Amino acid sequence: MTPFNPCHYCAFYRRQFDNVKRVFKVVEDMQGSVVQNIKTNFLLPEELARYVGTAIAVEAVLSFIPHIVHMYLNHLGNILL
Repeated sequence: MTPFNPCHYCAFYRRQFDNVKRVFKVVEDMQGSVVQNIKTNFLLPEELARYVGTAIAVEAVLSFIPHIVHMYLNHLGNILL
């Protein structure tokens, strides 16, 4: 039996994350449904296209949170000063 190697799993998830980012760069400026654009451009089945579309949406929201927090803290600082 092969011993557990956490680095193997980290590399796998990193590759998946990089793939989602590549897909996002292709479909981000396209008009229409993200899922439909993924299906059309990458020839993926509906279920997998929805999974990738969801991952793209989560990544977009998570990447925007620091900006929102910064704007809120800046606004709060201006009010308090």
